[in-house]
Amino acid sequence: MNSLRWLVPFPGSSLMLAVFWLLLVNRVELPHLALAVAVGLLVPPLTARLRQARRPLRRLDAALSLSAVFLYDMLVANVVVAGLVLGPRRRIVPALIRVRLDMNDPTAVALLAGIVTLTPGTVSVEVSAERRTLLVHALRAPDPTGVAAQIKRRYETRIKEMLAC
Repeated sequence: MNSLRWLVPFPGSSLMLAVFWLLLVNRVELPHLALAVAVGLLVPPLTARLRQARRPLRRLDAALSLSAVFLYDMLVANVVVAGLVLGPRRRIVPALIRVRLDMNDPTAVALLAGIVTLTPGTVSVEVSAERRTLLVHALRAPDPTGVAAQIKRRYETRIKEMLAC
């Protein structure tokens, strides 16, 4: 078993990379299978020192709540952005918003930035060096402080509960 762990130290990452490689080339032929296995076996050990220690999930209920809120917000935001793009231009009120964070854990801040970016109509532009401020571009923000408060209330609070940070 130890010799197998030595050969494949990150089995989940190796499998994921091999599968993604095959999906990317869209062919299951011997040369592509061999390359997928090679990529899966070689890339994870070569990038191991780039991995950061992950913060353990502390509260599953907060993770489920965050997921539900995020999925709901994505659905609503898709409809809102479609209306903005297809409707009159005067309804678009873009703004750059600084969101002051109550957390500075790298995993938590990265998760928040990713959620903001994945929600249509908003993009995380920058995280400050000390990870205390997130700069967000919003497609429609007539009340920038309200948008910042909503990000904090809907996402940051749940992330803090979920990761206990």
